[in-house]
Amino acid sequence: LAKRCAALPGVQEVRGMGFLLGLKIGGDAPAVQKTLIEKGFITGTADEPGVLRLLPPLTLTKTQVDSFVQALGDVLKSVPATVGAR
Repeated sequence: LAKRCAALPGVQEVRGMGFLLGLKIGGDAPAVQKTLIEKGFITGTADEPGVLRLLPPLTLTKTQVDSFVQALGDVLKSVPATVGAR
């Protein structure tokens, strides 16, 4: 999951260990979070602006990873230019 997210345009950095991840997107993390919720993916934000928190279940499947990464990539492309680019 971390490697796949790190490869997305708009993700500046992936932090964390295991399945506790923070994605530094450098922009409007709450807007990204809201749009992901509308697509069926629950994420969190962090105290640091521009960081999206991921806390997936331990039973995460490859299909679920594929779906999430696709949705996140789409959202990062569609959210206004406040989201930082690589």
